[in-house]
Amino acid sequence: MSTAVLRQSGGSVILAIPKAIAESMGVTARSQVSLALHGRTLTVTPGYSIEALVAGCSERNDHEIALDGEVGGERIE
Repeated sequence: MSTAVLRQSGGSVILAIPKAIAESMGVTARSQVSLALHGRTLTVTPGYSIEALVAGCSERNDHEIALDGEVGGERIE
C-alpha cells in the first residue's frame, strides 16, 4: 500500500498517484479517470477514450451487425 500527500491548487485538492500505481492502472498524465466515493473510500477507475477503444479492435473481435427489422432491432452475430 502506498501513501500520498494531498496538495491544494486553487479550489481543488490534488492527489498525486505514484508512478508504479499509475503504470499498473495504465494511466498517464492527462488520462481521464472516473471517481466514485463509497463511504470514505475513493475509487479511481481509468476512463477510456474512443481512440483507445478503437485501438483495441481487431479482426478477431470484430462482429458483423445484422439488421433485424426496424432500426433499433440490430443484433451482433
